[in-house]
This record gives sequence, structure tokens and C-alpha cells, in this order.
Amino acid sequence: MIFLVGKWSIAMVSSSVYLYTMELYPTKYRHSLFAFSSMMGRIGSIIAPLTPAFDKVASSNGEGRNKISLETLLVEEIGQFGRYQCRMVGVTIIFIIFASWPAVEYLFTTAQWILNAVPESGASFHDCSRFSPSNVTRVSDADTCPAYRFQRDKIIACEDFVYETTYSVVYDITMGLLAWAVPNWRYLTLTLYIPQFITVFYYWLMFESIRWYISKGRYQEAGSTLKKVATINGKQLSDDSIETLRVCAEEEKKQKELDLASRSSEPWLIVILFRYKRVLLRVCVSPVWWITTTFIYYGLSINSVNMSGNQYVNYIAVAAVEIPGYWAAVVLMSIIGRKLVLAGAFWLCCACQIAYIFMPQAYLIGKLAIATVMTTVYVYTTELYPTRYRHTLFAFSSMMGRIGSIIAPLTPAFGQALFEEFPFILFAGFSLISGGLVLLTPETMGTKLPDTMEEASNLGLKSSKLQPTL
Repeated sequence: MIFLVGKWSIAMVSSSVYLYTMELYPTKYRHSLFAFSSMMGRIGSIIAPLTPAFDKVASSNGEGRNKISLETLLVEEIGQFGRYQCRMVGVTIIFIIFASWPAVEYLFTTAQWILNAVPESGASFHDCSRFSPSNVTRVSDADTCPAYRFQRDKIIACEDFVYETTYSVVYDITMGLLAWAVPNWRYLTLTLYIPQFITVFYYWLMFESIRWYISKGRYQEAGSTLKKVATINGKQLSDDSIETLRVCAEEEKKQKELDLASRSSEPWLIVILFRYKRVLLRVCVSPVWWITTTFIYYGLSINSVNMSGNQYVNYIAVAAVEIPGYWAAVVLMSIIGRKLVLAGAFWLCCACQIAYIFMPQAYLIGKLAIATVMTTVYVYTTELYPTRYRHTLFAFSSMMGRIGSIIAPLTPAFGQALFEEFPFILFAGFSLISGGLVLLTPETMGTKLPDTMEEASNLGLKSSKLQPTL
């Protein structure tokens, strides 16, 4: 009703202003001055259509003041990178190093000699028996366990250890240096694992996950933890911000519940994929990339200690060459594209595996190439799938990739059972096929990350190039 009264009033103003303005000016200049006033009035008619947009902007600004996300809170009020974040980076690096050491530290030393010293028992080794040692000793092989040092026709019970050796395997650069400095396996084990007791102090150095607190509705603990982090960073967090975060988190929970309810009526993902054949092709192709990547990546690391020369130097070199491989992927992906980098790195790795049979120096280049693949395949696989199903489809590819890491430790045994170069022929064949499969998928550099299956299916088409990606 008030709206109508206002409209009626402005209509009266429109009629009156015409008459009143004309009467204010002399006859000689009335037309010019009246036209000037009318012309200036057009500014109002130009601005009038924008008023709905003004209302939306004002509303959005109001919402921005009343809503706050955890990311905004961390960046604006706590600090994006302060003393607490530096602490977390440090403890994470230490944890990663500790976790990496035991990954393959037992593989090669047993694989090289255990069958000479311990009788087989089914598919494994006997638990408490060993071959009787012979009295033959040669200085040249004092640090190894060749078959002639055991009487394989005489089995005796173990008095102490089933087997032992003075060497252990290296995992990465730090592991290689430690193993080289402490060759005795008992002392090396103590050197590796005693320092890991410092992780007990992580209980006091690290706080519980803020997102976990929020997901469980424990907002008081979340607010208390955020205030502690802010204090460490030299910041002060207001109670209003924490309360606003709580309100927004509750709204997001309700929205997620609505989304789950709407998804219950949708068909299964496998049914949706068969409706979009181009996306289905990627789902079939990307696991092959991952299997090849993990198979070659870990296979080259494992076989490096069997190369001629110092096994510790070999492993350190193979681990160190990964660093330029990772950075090469980061730089090249934004210049020549994901697809070309991935296919090219696969094929370079293939060429190096074949070349290694004739030229051992190609081993390091092959490891550099597969390190480039390892970085690229993460980025490229993520960009091939739509937002709603990205996590699921990416996880499927990564899960299938574990097949390669399971098979990789068996490659030295493949070489011993067939012929020495067989593992590298396998690596070459897998990388050649995977590089060819990359050509079946679209380039994603410079394209908008797909949000729906339709957008993902249209990747590579001109219509998909809307918003650039790095």
C-alpha cells in the first residue's frame, strides 16, 4: 500500500516539475534552460534500472558481514602463515621422514641371500631352522652370504637368529646416508627408531583438528583451539567471529543434509558414467596411468640397490634425481600443458628403460622422468573429473594404482627367475602403453574445472575454455 502511495506522489511531482521549471525561466532562454534541466534528469533514468543490482550488492555485503568461513578466519584473523604454521610444517616433515624409513628397509638384504641360508617352507621361509654353515671362507666375499658357505643338505635348529647381515637397505636420501654411516643392521635399527620417541611430544605440540571439532558440533573446543593458535601467531581472535563461524557451520550442515537427501534419488555413479562415454573412457584409462606410475616409481627405487657399485650411493642418487623431476613437472605443466608433459615423460621413461640395458647412465634419467609423471598424474587426474564426483573417481584411480606398488617389490625376483633385464622391459612396456593412452584424453590447461558431468564430458571442446586454470 505504501508502495502505491509513493508511486502516486512521484507522479504528481513529475507533472508539477514540468510546469514549475518552465515558469522559472524567461521566455528568451526558457527552452534552453528547460532542456538543460531535462537533460540532467536523464541521469536519473539511466541509474534507475541498476537499482535491483544495488539491492543485491547491499544484501551480499550484509551477508559477508554475517557469515564467515573457517578459511577466512584463518587467513584474516589468525594469520595465513605464522609461528604455529611453521611449527606444523616442521613436525610434519619430521613425521614424513620417520614414516618413510621403514617402508622398504628389509626387502633387498633378505632377497639377495636368504634362500642360501634358510630352507623354504611352502611359499615362505622356515621359521626356526637354517642350513648348517660350512667351514669354507673367502676374504673376497666376507660381507656376503653365497650358497657355498652353507651345507644345503644339512638343516639345523636356530640357536639365536634365523638370519643376520651387516647391511640394510636405504629408502631415501636420509636413509641412505644413515645406512652408509651405520652399516651394522642392529645399530642402524636403533639409530632409526630411537629418535622416533620424540613423536610422543606431538600430543602437546599439535592441536586437534578444527574441522573435526566443528563436524562433531564441539564449537567450544574449536573456539578455544583457534584462540590458542591466534595467540601463538601473535593475533587476537574475537568471540563474535567464533560465534559467526558456529552459525555458518550449522547452516552448512543443514545444506549438506539437503544435498544428501536429493542425492538419494539419483542413480548410481556407474550408471551415470555409462551415460557419458567420454568420462567413462577416462575412468578406464587413468587407473592404467596410476598402476604404471607406482610400478615403475617404486620398481626403480627397489632395483637401484642391485646395480653395480656402492648400493648406498646408487639409492641416494636415485632418490635425489626425483627433485628436479618434480619441479620440471610444475614448470612444464603451465607452459606446454598437462597432456604433453604426461605423455612425454612416460615415453622418455620408456626410452630410458631400453637404453639402460646398454647404457647404465640412463637409469637416473628414467627415474627423473617417472618423478615428473608422479607429479603430473596427480594434477591431470584431478582436472579430468567433475567437482561432485572428483574425489570418488580420483580415489578409484589411486586405489588401482596400488596394484603397481604391490608388484614392484617382486621385480628383482622376476629378474632372477627369467633374465636380469626383464624388469626394465616390463617398465618400458607399461610406460609406452600408458603414454599412448594419454592421447585419448583431453588437454585441461586453460580450461575451467568441470562441476558437472556435462562439463566434464565437454572438456577439450572450445566451449569448455571459460576460466583458466594454472
